[in-house]
Amino acid sequence: MTPAGRIDIHLTVTGESISSVRLASSRPIAATQMLHGLSARELLHTLPVLFSVCGNAQTYAARQACRAVLDHSETIASESARQILVLAECMRELAWRILLDWPGVLAEKAAKAAMATLLRSDDRLKRILFKDGDAFSLSSTAIASGDVIELLDDLRYTLDKAVFAGSLATVLQIASLDDWKDWWRQCQTPAARLMREIVDFGWADLGRNSVELLPPLPAAKLATEIGEAPSEFCRAPRWQARCWETTVLNRQSASPAIAGLSQHYGNGLLVRIAARLRELAELPIRMLALTQHLDDTSIIPPPFPVADGLALSQVVAARGLLLHRLDLRQGRVYDYRIVAPTEWNFHPDGVVAQGLYRLHGDSETLKRQASLWIAAIDPCVEYRLEWDYDTDAC
Repeated sequence: MTPAGRIDIHLTVTGESISSVRLASSRPIAATQMLHGLSARELLHTLPVLFSVCGNAQTYAARQACRAVLDHSETIASESARQILVLAECMRELAWRILLDWPGVLAEKAAKAAMATLLRSDDRLKRILFKDGDAFSLSSTAIASGDVIELLDDLRYTLDKAVFAGSLATVLQIASLDDWKDWWRQCQTPAARLMREIVDFGWADLGRNSVELLPPLPAAKLATEIGEAPSEFCRAPRWQARCWETTVLNRQSASPAIAGLSQHYGNGLLVRIAARLRELAELPIRMLALTQHLDDTSIIPPPFPVADGLALSQVVAARGLLLHRLDLRQGRVYDYRIVAPTEWNFHPDGVVAQGLYRLHGDSETLKRQASLWIAAIDPCVEYRLEWDYDTDAC
């Protein structure tokens, strides 16, 4: 397994504000070179070993790219089953912060038992949906099983109890700031208490900045741009000479529950917390909807390649848009590039950095605000915060 790397964030404080933000990543961008020379089959076997964070989304993106260059058709049933696995992974990743990290902010106990239940579900889902749990090889085919609905119902119950205290259905009906206020006043979970505390401290718009949400990307143009400067783009991506955000907020910004909050607080901290909760409440329903297609043997065509042997797949992972660019020549990987959401969001001039510049308070307040802001955007690797204090400033 490739070391995941780390993000180092160096902050300089002047008075009660942050005057300098420097972000440096040691994420192993060049690790994809280990895939060069592999066949498509070998690629799909090796990639999840190298990239274990969001492994289902990573392997699904690779498989989609392989399907495009190999003209590999698929059944609706099998694609639906794989999408269930990717969504279940999103659910686990989103729940990790809520169940394990948010209670710590409030000096409460983490919900380890509930998180363990979610973590165990990945292998069970794969074995229910695919023979021998083989979900992502090119030859894998879904097997119809009624057990998947029972398991998804169990996961929904676990989430509802641990995160929402039985109010998951209520969260799905939220459409305004007043609805959110009613919910967090009545619900007795760490998630609701954290929202209350953020509002009480006056931090609802904490980190609010002008970095916009990443728009839909044209595959052909994007594949060309990555190919022209692969190392630079993969480490610090820009599109149209700008930094963009790709997080759970992209997926939830149009919902009334989040749009209503954004009118008051922009893309600040409270909006991000709410978007994560709204997404988490939706995911079990979206997975259950996909089970309706698990016996559909209709054939769907492969994704379009960008050019002969060249494909760019775009998959929505837990933390944002995941890009895989595959250049296959004579049946072997000639070049492979991955752009993870963290590279967009933790760009030196990106949404994390711009939000950090907008924090304000004494030393301890700034430390707490910075930790909350970074966790709300959620890097896929560990990070380290370093602080300097400009004592000479007037």
